[in-house]
Amino acid sequence: MLKIGFCQRHLFLAVVGLAGVAACSSASPPQTKASTGATRSTSAALTASEQLTAALFPTGVDSNNDLLADQAQDQHYTATTQDGNCEPGAPFVVTKASAPGVLPNTWIDPPAADPPVAAQWISCSLNAWGVDDPGKGIDNTYLYETKLTVPPGVPPSSISVTGRWACDDFCTIKVNNVALDPDIISKTESGAYGSLDQFTIPAQVSPGGPNTFLPGENTITFVVEDTGGQEGLLVSDITVTGGCTADADCGGNGNTCDTDTNLCTLYKNGDGNCSTIDTDANNAATVCATGVCGSDGKCGLAPGDACTQDTATQCRSGVCTNQGACQAPNDCNADGACDDTSKYCDTGTNKCLPKQPNGEGSSCTVENGPTVCQSEACDDNDHKCGLADSTQCIADNPAACRSGGCSANGTCMPSGGCNINDDCTNASQPVCDTGTHQCVESSVVVPDTDSGTPEPTNDAGTNASTATTGGGGGGSSCSVPAGANHGAGFGSVAGVTAIALAGLIRRRRSSR
Repeated sequence: MLKIGFCQRHLFLAVVGLAGVAACSSASPPQTKASTGATRSTSAALTASEQLTAALFPTGVDSNNDLLADQAQDQHYTATTQDGNCEPGAPFVVTKASAPGVLPNTWIDPPAADPPVAAQWISCSLNAWGVDDPGKGIDNTYLYETKLTVPPGVPPSSISVTGRWACDDFCTIKVNNVALDPDIISKTESGAYGSLDQFTIPAQVSPGGPNTFLPGENTITFVVEDTGGQEGLLVSDITVTGGCTADADCGGNGNTCDTDTNLCTLYKNGDGNCSTIDTDANNAATVCATGVCGSDGKCGLAPGDACTQDTATQCRSGVCTNQGACQAPNDCNADGACDDTSKYCDTGTNKCLPKQPNGEGSSCTVENGPTVCQSEACDDNDHKCGLADSTQCIADNPAACRSGGCSANGTCMPSGGCNINDDCTNASQPVCDTGTHQCVESSVVVPDTDSGTPEPTNDAGTNASTATTGGGGGGSSCSVPAGANHGAGFGSVAGVTAIALAGLIRRRRSSR
């Protein structure tokens, strides 16, 4: 008897994770979907190893890759002969206890450690003897089958399977009842049961031929030819690889390769070419992931395309504005906010616009000033950002004044300037010249700035232009202390001097 070695190993699926997208194979056309914005993806994102059903297991293990007991049934494989007379319940695990005639004397001991993953021999009978004449064995062909499911999103052209195997006496492999190239996938040498040899099920049946695997369920058959005596199969280290690496792997028709998952998917929003023409060319339902085509001929609704809140997911931005159009990249978010704090949301257009500097703009209000103005204030007189001079200011926000400062009397003043004497903190310049809004020395005579309008006053209510006066020659001088009260018409030193002179004249006349 000859035996062919099979590698057995837990399926190590190298295909990258599936994001739950529609199938890209021509044999499994993408589903159409209504224009409700629902996607074609599955309800949960699963890895490709989860989608490629864990059907490819080493022989002789359970679903956790733990070794089965001697003579236990292997649930991952089925076994029959060409005339259909395997023992009921086959295939069975055979060990040194149940098949002492060949283990360990003739058959190779299966791998029992990690790595590689453990595996065991299986047979069509409980003691590995040919079923037609137990104890003697006759020529027969044994068929051991297992299933591999290629899920949506994995191009069948990318699927290949590798492993190690041994068998008694000779073996080959078929996929979906199609024999593979015997020069690639057969073990025909004498003593095939004495070594574990590498095998590969290629992506194509033969070089340049059709795909080996199809979308959906595939049947892999290990065909064991026994020339008499015991028969069995050992498969270990079985591994599936697959997944797209470029759009060309996905067969066209709107299918593209998601290189993050190595899975084929329909055109994402903003990708591909699609059509909205109401003819056979209206292909958005079959090539676009969202099932709709934008006004620019790409999948998904473009910025400005008509939408509703119910179809907002069809917008490339994912947001439908309150004007019924898809949000543009620089539009406000649905909650009216802008990502950039230097901008504000113009709720009339749903655009994120730069906040306005002081003195600019023409439409702000006291109410929206904190939102649209850099200084967070708007002058209600001219509706420009920032508060004009002499306007009541905000004590804890001097930047709200266009001039940059807030006076002690609660009105806007030039930065570093003054409106009243209390704004002058420098002892050498204690008086506010309200004509220039600058602090000056108390002895300085400030020119009168009256030009038909009331003269500016200091904090004492006096005319700042006559805050100080000096006598002629080297005589004495007098001044009104800063902050002194005054009566109407007598607020200057000149007024006091005139009163004194009038009294002196009256006294002189009365003495005559």
